[in-house]
Amino acid sequence: MSEYVVCAGARNAAIVLPLLQQTQYPVYHHFEERSAGFFALGRVKQKREPVAVVTTSGTAAAELLPAIIEAHYEGVPVVAITADRPAAYRGTGAPQAIEQVGLFGDYVESCIDVREGVVPQVAETWSRRAPLHWNVCLEEPTEEYLPVRWPGEASAKGGDRPRPDLFGNRVLSAFCADDEGLLVLAGPLAAGDVEEVEAFLRKLGAPILAEAASNLRELASLSGLVLQGGEGALKRLRISKVLRLGGVPSFRFWRDLEGRTEIEVMSILSGGFPGLARESVCLAHDWDDDPSPSFPERKAEPFDNRDGGLTEILRKHRRSEPSMLRRLSEVIPRGASIFLGNSLAIREWNLAAAYEFRQFSYHANRGANGIDGIVSSFLGVAAGEAEAWLICGDLTALYDLAGLWIADQLPPGRRRIVVINNRGGRIFDRLPAFTKAAAAEREFIGNDHVLDFTGWANMWGWKHFAVADSEGFVDAVDDPHRHVLIEATPDPSQTEEFWKEWEARQ
Repeated sequence: MSEYVVCAGARNAAIVLPLLQQTQYPVYHHFEERSAGFFALGRVKQKREPVAVVTTSGTAAAELLPAIIEAHYEGVPVVAITADRPAAYRGTGAPQAIEQVGLFGDYVESCIDVREGVVPQVAETWSRRAPLHWNVCLEEPTEEYLPVRWPGEASAKGGDRPRPDLFGNRVLSAFCADDEGLLVLAGPLAAGDVEEVEAFLRKLGAPILAEAASNLRELASLSGLVLQGGEGALKRLRISKVLRLGGVPSFRFWRDLEGRTEIEVMSILSGGFPGLARESVCLAHDWDDDPSPSFPERKAEPFDNRDGGLTEILRKHRRSEPSMLRRLSEVIPRGASIFLGNSLAIREWNLAAAYEFRQFSYHANRGANGIDGIVSSFLGVAAGEAEAWLICGDLTALYDLAGLWIADQLPPGRRRIVVINNRGGRIFDRLPAFTKAAAAEREFIGNDHVLDFTGWANMWGWKHFAVADSEGFVDAVDDPHRHVLIEATPDPSQTEEFWKEWEARQ
């Protein structure tokens, strides 16, 4: 482990106290296990090394399940170390004695049950591409029982990280050989993979629909290949093949490929999952360790990558959500780390953010695509960054109100959370089935509310800014406070008009 996130209690004191007595590894503490799990996930994203989260027994351990699920689908090494009562209590209904072995099911690579009299069956190697669960049975803590010293070095180290080869180079070459009809879909990629992927795409020469979380969308070297104006640009292309790189994309087009079986699909994966239930080809490739696959350079067919009038419509509706996000993308300081929340936030940023290369590094929780734990995951990433920004929706923030607990433990750095408060789950307004619902049904399903986030900022000591137009972000950017919460309230009528005009052009 490179770091530990601890949720302390009497049951896990025998694990926690030695961690506090050592200085080799950073230790964070949290009072709430679900947020702690997502914070550990964020630390793994930023460090690209295993991080452990330590809990007590019972439902405290169960609170880690959402973060473990996300880590499973992202293929990252979050380690759950859960204290447990002695094995004799299993199945008895005794306090704090739930069935913890196998608690995370298929979402962990292995569950190691550490109990008296049984040597745990530990695999010789751990892939470090999936979560791991250590369940440690402990007697009631007593003064004599608690360990008091920390070994200077770990007694054992995990196995070498496997390096999957890009099998089937000839298969990839054949797939990419056509002079037309090939589209690249770029999903979430780690910033450390960008250099190799960029070289690969320049040689490939095909049009690219890139998410911001791919860290490719704004690269100057790919500006002639990256499609602007969102998925509407796809209507100007004849697509017969899709090559997906990175994690599962958030684009609607990716989901539509389930039914569009006439389009061949190939994914190049560094861990992760196919992301489609239909037949597709997946090639395992570790961009970090292996050179770019080699194949003859392909002559790109000319295509139109302009934004289709998007900038003009954004200027017309400056208080709409997409326009406010465009302006935000222009004023965030260069080199900042940006964490994109799920639901509307990531989709509107992908559409509307400027394409100027500003050296941003992007992150997102796109494994299970949920809005749970986003604030905590962001803070995990922000702990290693000088300038870090989160852009999320109001319901996403409400899901993780306890996440800010850990902010004061982080190293020096500027943290900015932008909450797009559009008074509910406005992504449902974009779904055809939802638009046909009655007003009362829409209010119910969308979780409409009249809440604001001033009290949340005050509770945790964050500076609060209320922003009602695109220019309001400038003051918040320049504010010297370390922790700032920016509550943006777009004009719903302008947002509606923006979408009407934009969709009319598609």
